[in-house]
Amino acid sequence: MSGQERRARYVDRFKTRENTFLANIEDHVFKTLYEAKEYAHKNHNLALQWDMGKIKITHWRENDNLVQYLIDNLATKSHSWAMRELKSYFGDNQGLSKKIKKVAEGMVREASKPHLGDHQVEQWPQQYVQPMQMMPMGMSMPPQRGFQMQPKENQVCFTCQMPGHRQRNCPFGPPPQISGRGRGGGRFGSKKFSGRRGRG
Repeated sequence: MSGQERRARYVDRFKTRENTFLANIEDHVFKTLYEAKEYAHKNHNLALQWDMGKIKITHWRENDNLVQYLIDNLATKSHSWAMRELKSYFGDNQGLSKKIKKVAEGMVREASKPHLGDHQVEQWPQQYVQPMQMMPMGMSMPPQRGFQMQPKENQVCFTCQMPGHRQRNCPFGPPPQISGRGRGGGRFGSKKFSGRRGRG
């Protein structure tokens, strides 16, 4: 194996270890800071051993020191919250890098602000809007009996005082009928009215 092939192999293996570290943080594989510390320390040593360059070496030395600092200051306290913070530091739980996450958070903040035109009423297409029928106070919708109403302007039914039909086809029924018995005689309930006034 040539030196170039060996170098390419080391680079691939190191990339795999870097991705595994991030995946373990993301998937909560590391239950304690000690496990994360061991992996970060190993990556730092391999970066030195395989000569991964100054940037990689510095990066993993800082990661190693970061986890060690948390261990030193938390002592015997629970590591669960610190592991959650590490997850946010290395990449949040939505799979976003720190750079993309910062951009996304800026978009969320901007979209959450009140903007001009936010309170405008949305215009719906006419076919989705149901026409509103106005009814007189205290009146209910007349039952439909199969006839078609043909409304005319300024005309109302004599019986119910509603527009759209005539007295002859009023849905509330015909008006009370007056019988023509005698002169001006009529019927009110069961009592007959003769039309004559008694003398006082």
